[in-house]
Amino acid sequence: MLCCVSAVYAQEPVTPYKKRLITAQTDTIQIDSVSINRVFFKLQDAVGNDVDTSFYDVDYRNAKLVFKG
Repeated sequence: MLCCVSAVYAQEPVTPYKKRLITAQTDTIQIDSVSINRVFFKLQDAVGNDVDTSFYDVDYRNAKLVFKG
């Protein structure tokens, strides 16, 4: 029985990447407390479509997202 339970938990994928759903209240959003990697950052709308980068800027070092007016 113990082996079966271990095998089930071993199949769950573990990823170091975070997925966050954030609703914008202002034009600037603090994404995280540490810097973020530009390779893995992606901004999508509610349907899952990628948002064009002409609508926002990202400060990767300070982990801030700024929407353009």
